[in-house]
Amino acid sequence: MQKLRIQAPIISIIIPAYNSEKTINRCIDSILLQRFSDFELLLIDDGSTDSTGFIIDSYCKKDNRIHVFHTKNFGVSSARNLGLRNAVGKWITFVDSDDWLDLDYIEKLYESIPNIDKWKGLVVQGYSRVLQTTDCNIETICPTIKGLHSLSEEKDLLSVGKLDLTRFNFTVGKLVSKEIIEKYQVYFDEQVSFLEDLLFYLEYIKYIDSFSVSTATGYKYVVCNSDSLSYKHYPAEKEYHTYYMLLQKVNEIQTIHKLTNVNINNLTRCAEQYIIRVCRSLYYSPYRKNSSSRIKFLKQLFSCKEFYRIVRKRNGSFVDIFFCICCSLRLWFIADIFYSSWIKIHKR
Repeated sequence: MQKLRIQAPIISIIIPAYNSEKTINRCIDSILLQRFSDFELLLIDDGSTDSTGFIIDSYCKKDNRIHVFHTKNFGVSSARNLGLRNAVGKWITFVDSDDWLDLDYIEKLYESIPNIDKWKGLVVQGYSRVLQTTDCNIETICPTIKGLHSLSEEKDLLSVGKLDLTRFNFTVGKLVSKEIIEKYQVYFDEQVSFLEDLLFYLEYIKYIDSFSVSTATGYKYVVCNSDSLSYKHYPAEKEYHTYYMLLQKVNEIQTIHKLTNVNINNLTRCAEQYIIRVCRSLYYSPYRKNSSSRIKFLKQLFSCKEFYRIVRKRNGSFVDIFFCICCSLRLWFIADIFYSSWIKIHKR
């Protein structure tokens, strides 16, 4: 349900929604109550089978700033891309349908833009993680610095407490330039099932030279539970493909911005974090492989020089480090038995 825009707003807010009838009202209400009002709200119904579509249509009838799009269920990346292509604001931000915002959230993002007419960079803000069952705040993720920073001048690009992509690898709490999106065709990869947010922002960073940081934490990011280990697994081949894309974008950023290894130290660590995901995916259902298939895949992984080089740094938990050491020493059976046993114990 699209409406004629008489004048382009400053900010476009994109919300992809799939079967969000229980949370979408609070999300939209928190946006309509924002102190900053010069925005448009694009609601993308990604083929919902519940009453989500009806709910967002009802909001659209009440507020001219709201625009609704109904599509088949192609996934969150496709929904976000639809929003990006239809947004007319100078700046774009994303909100998830189960999250909500403090009253000054958009205002704080806007105030972090150094020059609304000339600057084309990335605005980053902190956020709060809240538990789904109780709405209790369980962690506040807040940058330790604020203001404008050059990518080329930062001693440790995307470092901890600044723009750490190991903690800020979500679409939330950010503003991107519509001009950059259109000029360089920066969109979400619809073939990727996870880390699509991080890959999107790494691609975006290739075309900017500075970022602006706000210490505000007005975005309420809902998590299912407080266990950071509870993430979804995918087939090992898909996990490795995504990791390879991540590493490739890190190398591209280093080349484009002429950064030293020190500059991308934390960005490299970000890529390293996901290596163990590739290995773990061999052991988790529903994509768990049998022992011979796991060992065959591990041999292929460790035959890759880049993979082997990073794994030798041995970052992570004791279990992950021991597993990687065994693989590095070509002790495939010991590594496989050890990790398989640990997974079984951990899942009890």
